[in-house]
Amino acid sequence: MKKAYWLAIIIVLIILGAWLIYRASRPVIITPNQTATSTKTSDQSTDLITETQIEEMQTIVLDKTALFFTDADSSAPKLKIPTVDQATKTRLETTRQNLSSPLATKTLVELKSYLAELKTALNSLNPNNSGLSQTQLSNFQAVIASAENDLLVNNDTPPTPIPISFDKFGVPRLIEGANRY
Repeated sequence: MKKAYWLAIIIVLIILGAWLIYRASRPVIITPNQTATSTKTSDQSTDLITETQIEEMQTIVLDKTALFFTDADSSAPKLKIPTVDQATKTRLETTRQNLSSPLATKTLVELKSYLAELKTALNSLNPNNSGLSQTQLSNFQAVIASAENDLLVNNDTPPTPIPISFDKFGVPRLIEGANRY
């Protein structure tokens, strides 16, 4: 009786361990409005972005916009370019600080919003009110446009995902001709 009891416990533990390994090995799939730490296990949306893609996009955006800040990756970045009001400057500095924090979860929407606000601040400047030349302003706007392009802001369509369907237990099913791992 004791042997059967212990054998049953061992079998349950083996199955549980295998299931946990399987769940941990599944890719994390998120939509643009989800945070990079949440998961999606149903086929509700085909606009899928992985956690790695969010991190790569965040790195690109932060690297490209670092030239607008002094101590860009610190806990107190300071905006170098003038703004039309103090509130805009404070929002941009706070947003940059939050995006640079390794503990904060980021979304594609937050990255887009940050770029949009930076773009609006730059577009409100001219050589007369900023002390910057038109060439400098044009170069800054080109940097923002490049970062927006990298974020797919103009397209709003993430890279084509691999189509996966899930059965009623949340287990992915291969779609013939689509899944090539």
